[in-house]
Amino acid sequence: MIASGSLKGYLLEEIVASLIRNAGYRLLTAPEQDPHDLALKSNGLQVRGRGGFHQADVLGELLWAPAFGNPIRLFIEAKWRGDGREKVGIPEARHAVGILQDVNQVLVTVGPQAAPDAGDEDAEMRGRGYCYSYRYALCSTAGFSAVAQAYALAHQVALLDLSHQEYDSPRLWLRSRAHRSQMPESRLEFFLRPAPSPEESYLGYRSQTLQLVFLLP
Repeated sequence: MIASGSLKGYLLEEIVASLIRNAGYRLLTAPEQDPHDLALKSNGLQVRGRGGFHQADVLGELLWAPAFGNPIRLFIEAKWRGDGREKVGIPEARHAVGILQDVNQVLVTVGPQAAPDAGDEDAEMRGRGYCYSYRYALCSTAGFSAVAQAYALAHQVALLDLSHQEYDSPRLWLRSRAHRSQMPESRLEFFLRPAPSPEESYLGYRSQTLQLVFLLP
């Protein structure tokens, strides 16, 4: 049985992924898209930091790079919390800042490589000569505490608050779809199929047993 809370979290990630794709980001869903910085581990896609790897709920790369700057990637953590649950607080905000600092400090080395009899002017530079500039966003269906908002603002962590009234429709849709999908996983698989491509469904690389939850009546 797929737990209702887990399914809601997965569907929330799909919604957020669709939002950033429509905002001009290319979704990163597989390590083959960047073997240097991405890895697929037991809990999903992970991003290399200076001190280790970090799991991303949603990861996007801006389709255009700013002049004289590094290409931009957006690291998103999505938090589903039902009605009456406490708001996302300072621990999650501090966690976001720690990840943001670590992924932005990945060492990129470029060094000369030349044949033994070649002069300095014939040396070729080998290695990846660029790095990514990461941004971080926290998404919550229960809002954020005042201290979490202040901390995130101070460290340039974006907050997406889906608890406001204008987001009632997607929250209600998500909740109803998750409840109507509560059936044994073997039966759920009967209704589901893999997405045609990772770009069409962000969760394609994580769980093929969730793809057609959107097609249930």
